Amino acid sequence: MAGRTRAGDSYAPSVVVLAAGAGTRFGGRKQLAEVGAPGETIMDIVVRRAAAAGLARAVIVVAPEIVQAVRDHLDARADAGIPIEVVVQRSVPGHSKPLGTAAAVLAAADAIEGTFVVVNGDDLYPVDAFALLTDHLRNAPVDEHALVAFRVANTLTGDRSVSRAVIDIGPQAQLLAVREGSVVRGREGLRFETETSVQPLTDDTPVSMNMWGFRASVLGAFADAVEDFVASGRAGEVFLPDVVTSLVRSGAVVRVLVSEGTCIGVTHPEDVVAVRNALS
Repeated sequence: MAGRTRAGDSYAPSVVVLAAGAGTRFGGRKQLAEVGAPGETIMDIVVRRAAAAGLARAVIVVAPEIVQAVRDHLDARADAGIPIEVVVQRSVPGHSKPLGTAAAVLAAADAIEGTFVVVNGDDLYPVDAFALLTDHLRNAPVDEHALVAFRVANTLTGDRSVSRAVIDIGPQAQLLAVREGSVVRGREGLRFETETSVQPLTDDTPVSMNMWGFRASVLGAFADAVEDFVASGRAGEVFLPDVVTSLVRSGAVVRVLVSEGTCIGVTHPEDVVAVRNALS
């Protein structure tokens, strides 16, 4: 550990599970879709894997209309392994819906103590990915954040196009940028499409599945981004990757940790079968 400073608050990070999505393409409450053992959801599995990796507490961020259903579900289960708190992401005046993933993390701020991991509530992250983040948050320099990247082929389940974020990586595995778009499978292979460009992808291209390890200092940047957005009067959302990209451009260090595991999620109803097969 020579030349490194251990973060005093990093030995038992929390995990923040973003589960406030409306599930429009799924057609219902995908956060509560049964994928494993009777009644078991992706959220249940993700929290259990986080606990096994040494994370000490889970904070699940949900929309107001499903908060009671999620609490009832959690109350009926006793196998999480760590305490769980449910918090609500609400809309703000002038906006008919919540302000996106950066605001979702802020909704959990009062329940976070020290360093924390952020994951989606509808993606099945592998065990090794949690271990990568736990090790980083415990042993890396106190000002370094982290992003777990996955090989794009390990995040796909069918022929339907999916939203993904291709990441640009610099020297010493530092994150340079996160570019949101769609991964499309065509006759000539995979391609990545944004509003302004199309590029071919190889199966091993690293992509983000929104799995992050943060120091507590990042919450100030999220708060500033959301406050500026609201003050601007613009429509839309404040996305976590956009805030992180701005931080990186201003000098923050986000280390990219590559997992060779499979990370698939539930967007459409047929994805539930793929997740069940992955667990069998």
